[in-house]
Amino acid sequence: MLSIGENMNSIKFAIVGLSEIGLAGLSQAVILVPDTFTSLPGSLTPGGTVVEDLITPFSFTAYGGTVSGTVQNRVVKKADGTYFFAWRVFNDANSSGVISNLRLGNFFPSVYDGDFDTSSPGDTQPLSAYLFSSPAGSFNVNFLDPAGGGGLGAGHSSKMYYMDTNATAYDQSAIYDLANVGFTENSSIFSTFAPVPEPASMAALAVGLAALARKRKKA
Repeated sequence: MLSIGENMNSIKFAIVGLSEIGLAGLSQAVILVPDTFTSLPGSLTPGGTVVEDLITPFSFTAYGGTVSGTVQNRVVKKADGTYFFAWRVFNDANSSGVISNLRLGNFFPSVYDGDFDTSSPGDTQPLSAYLFSSPAGSFNVNFLDPAGGGGLGAGHSSKMYYMDTNATAYDQSAIYDLANVGFTENSSIFSTFAPVPEPASMAALAVGLAALARKRKKA
């Protein structure tokens, strides 16, 4: 199930001079509350230097056809030497339907502090995020409204969702997938950048891996 190496198929973007992204200032992201849909008001990222920028293609069968697109995954080093992590989803114009969620796991910051970047490109904003108390390290970025409508439609792209952290090191140990409305179909599992877990989080990582299948069935 966790054949991350088989599913990456990542295409690394060229980063000219590790260009600065000019959104300086303090993060105004919101703290995600466990087992609660936390509304996302939209805010600017803390800004910094882009050190990783990956584009990964995905496709899965849903709505009687194929949903396909790409996910951009970015790591940014802030002025204080810590990192934030960001994701943006693109749904191809010929996709058979909408994407309801970007779902992440094995992501262990000291605080779950996230939001979407109001200044980023994209025409669809994430409306809420859901932090799971179990499995640990898992949260969903939701494109559906409370009534279950909306979503990231074919031919559209999302605003960039970011998680601000005080991590001073990172690796590619976290995972994500994408789901249709109702979670009846989902993409393969892909690896993504994340803070290097503190020792206390390593035990929770093992528990999270064991419980991942249950999480993938929840809203």
